[in-house]
Parts: sequence; structure tokens; C-alpha cells
Amino acid sequence: MSNKIAARTRRTQYDGGKNGEGVYQRIINLIPPHDVFIEACAGSAAITRMIKPAITTILLEIDIVQSKVLQTELQDRAVIFNRSFINWYMFEMLAAPARTFIFIDPPYMKEVRSDRRNIYTHEWDEGDHVKFLSWLHCSPASAAMVMITHPRNLLYENSLQGWNTVDFSYQTRGGIRQDCIWFNYTGPEVLHDYRYVGNTRTERQVIDRRIVRLIEKLAALPGIERNAAIAAIHERFK
Repeated sequence: MSNKIAARTRRTQYDGGKNGEGVYQRIINLIPPHDVFIEACAGSAAITRMIKPAITTILLEIDIVQSKVLQTELQDRAVIFNRSFINWYMFEMLAAPARTFIFIDPPYMKEVRSDRRNIYTHEWDEGDHVKFLSWLHCSPASAAMVMITHPRNLLYENSLQGWNTVDFSYQTRGGIRQDCIWFNYTGPEVLHDYRYVGNTRTERQVIDRRIVRLIEKLAALPGIERNAAIAAIHERFK
């Protein structure tokens, strides 16, 4: 990670944010190609900051203070709305295109938190989670590619039957956190952003070295031979 990105990430730490090492990479490695990217319950907008930009990016953040922070930092990259996404009528239209991807990191239910105190200005009670999960199934959002991060519990298990899941753990200031990624599409082999491929830092370093060696071998070939090799690769794996 460049010093510029690292500094920006440190400035935007947010309770429950997905800025941590091994967290945003795991999420981005499950995001397929898309044209419209919507990050709801945006918080620090960690995934928006770290993923390759889409044609259109929309952030929804109900906290007015945090929304203003996002307006200041990301206004050149995203359209930011200070409102709840569930009650956002325009969302119904934007969720319809097939190449829309929606990432939702809602306030976790207190029963799955290690510390059950209130940490957000706008907390969700169980009724809010029930409303949210019901909305997923009966709104045009069901036609989009949707990813949710929330630890496993009975409500989510029952409501998201048939969704794919990836369980993972990561270190926080309060200890090891168990989390789960839920998504309503097939685990992708084609990604929107390949920069973080690998489940661990070591895996990512090994893959990076392999790619560098491959590029160096291609670069060493005569021009027409190099282009022929690249064309053959495109043909073989298109």
C-alpha cells in the first residue's frame, strides 16, 4: 500500500469499518465486475476507497457528520447522500441494472458484538434488521449483485438461505473478531479489481511475484512475438 493510501486509511478509521489489513482485501476479492457501485451504511467508505472505481459510485450514510466527511474526501469519486438507503426512493431505480453491485455493512446486531454498548449515532434494533432483510427480497435490489457483511446469527441464517457465505476472522483492538460475508451471486472467477488477490499477505506477495516474473518474461520477447503471446492468452482465457 502506498504511503498516500495508508495515511488516508489511518485518517478514516471508523467503528466497524473494513479498513483493516486482511479485511478489505477479502471483500474486494469477492466482488465481480460492475458498472454501478453502491456502498450503503457507508461509514468510512473503506471499500469505496480501496477498490478500483466503477463508472458510477454512490455512497449512502445516514450520519450527517460522517456524510460531510465523505463529501469532503470523496466528492470527486462518488455521489454521497445523507440518508438511510432503505427509505431512499431513488435506490429502487438504481438497483435495477444487472451490472449494479451493492455493498452493505450494517450496524451489527448487539448480540454478535463483543461490546454491546451503543457505538453509532444511528444504531439498528432487531426490527431494523428484520426490515432490511425483508427489503432485500422484495425490492429491485434483489436483481442486483448484493454483498453484506454481518456475523452469523439465527436471523441472518434464516433470512439469507441460499446465499453464498465466506467466514473469516481478523484482529481488532478488542481482540479477534469473527465475521461473515454473504452474497447472492456465484463466487466470481472474474473480478472488478485484481490487486488484492490472495487470502493472506504472504499469498498476495507470492502471487505478485509470479505476475512480475510473467510480465518480465513477456517483456523480454521481441515485439511481434510478445503481442502474439498476449493475443493467444486473451484467446485462451476469454
